[in-house]
Amino acid sequence: MFANKLKIDPPPSTGDIEEIRKWLFRFYNRIMKPPAWKYQYSDTDSLDVSNYDFIVAWTGDNNVTIGGLSGGMDGQSLVIFKGSTLNILTIECNEGSGDEIIYTDTVSDIVLPAGTIGGVYLKCIYSSGVPLWFVVSSNNRS
Repeated sequence: MFANKLKIDPPPSTGDIEEIRKWLFRFYNRIMKPPAWKYQYSDTDSLDVSNYDFIVAWTGDNNVTIGGLSGGMDGQSLVIFKGSTLNILTIECNEGSGDEIIYTDTVSDIVLPAGTIGGVYLKCIYSSGVPLWFVVSSNNRS
């Protein structure tokens, strides 16, 4: 009852440990945990996003390129936000060198140029036990 009032699927009825782990992760993220922030100041191909909901890519000092992520959980949502109108934020599509690859809907890098502010919303989905990140939406504003 409690879970249904909060619009969360009921726990799995099977004893499958992986399904229970996924449900607990979704429940915890929806109900128990306040949003967690992290700042990123430089280029990376393996940005640790475990336990984070928002990444602020600080482009106030230099360009920032994010080529891959690590520590993602199945079902995890993540926002990467360009924190300054200065310089450029690049989210690389299928970079390949990161632990967890980012895929965009355009199959090309997302570039938020100088003079804009904005971000991307990503979702992590496990495929054969491998976490993959998909850009659900992106925008930028001048």
